[in-house]
This record gives sequence, C-alpha cells and structure tokens, in this order.
Amino acid sequence: GADVHGKTLRGQTPLMLTAGSNARGTLDTMKFLMEVLAKTEAQDDMGWTPLLHACRNSQQETAALLLEKAASVQAQAQDGKTATMLAAIDGCDALVMNLLGHRAPVNAVDAEGFSVLLYACEEGNGDLVRGLLQCRANARA
Repeated sequence: GADVHGKTLRGQTPLMLTAGSNARGTLDTMKFLMEVLAKTEAQDDMGWTPLLHACRNSQQETAALLLEKAASVQAQAQDGKTATMLAAIDGCDALVMNLLGHRAPVNAVDAEGFSVLLYACEEGNGDLVRGLLQCRANARA
C-alpha cells in the first residue's frame, strides 16, 4: 500500500501537501490521512510542519483541524518563521488570531529579526496590527 509517511524530494509528506492545498476535498483528505496516523508534527527539509503549510496558504479550516488534533503552535521553520508569521504574510487575520487563541507565541522572531507584528506592518495590515497590539505584541522589538 501507499506510505502516508512517504516524502517528496523536498521532504514534504502527503499531509503537508494536503494541508497547503485549496482543492475541493482537502478537509476530507486531511481527516483520512490523520485517521491512518499521518504525523501532524512531521517537518520537511525546511522545518515546515503541516500547520505551517496550511498557514502560508490561508487554509483556515485545515489549520483549525490540525489545531484540534493538537498541532504545535510553537513550531518554527529553520528560518524561524512561525505559523502566525506565515498567516500574517498571507494576510489572513482570522487565522493569526485563531493561532494566538491557541497560545501561539506573539513575540517570536525569525532569522531576519521579524516578528508577526513586523510582518503585519510590512503588509500594511492596520487591523491585524491593532489586534496584535491588543494581544500584547511587543511594539518595541
């Protein structure tokens, strides 16, 4: 049979590829993969987990499913990017706030010295900046 832990040349698992997809049937596929014990904390060659893939592509329902299955909101890619940073870069305010509601770190900094607040500022996303400040994001970082 097929290997749910098999990887692409970039180290991506079927769950990672599905998590970042916006294709019809994604949620059902995610549920099936998790039922057959696909690893929600697996990392690809860049250190990305399925949750990071979902957040980079604003896949709110997929991210919610992963969070329901206790995916780590603390995970950071090799470059230090977090799920909240990736969601902010993609302009998905609701996803950022959902992650923060699951205790994602609001003041984590990536290898370039950027926090989720700085990414929201770079994107010109005033609503998200206000929300992050209400969540105690460090404006002086």
